Amino acid sequence: MNANQKEVLIKLLGLPIGTILRKGKTERILCGLMPGMIVYRTKRSKTKFTALNINSFIKWAEKAEIIEV
Repeated sequence: MNANQKEVLIKLLGLPIGTILRKGKTERILCGLMPGMIVYRTKRSKTKFTALNINSFIKWAEKAEIIEV
């Protein structure tokens, strides 16, 4: 994990539940953290939650912008 990815992780850990992140047309709504995983959902799937390992989510979130807090 490089320095930029560490900064993104620290920023993600400080965001409240329900924060919307957007990269291109993809929006992910932050739902929570589990050990080694970040849980999110999309606006399209309101009942389905997805857990992605932290490294993969950080790679996606590096270029994402925060829409709503």
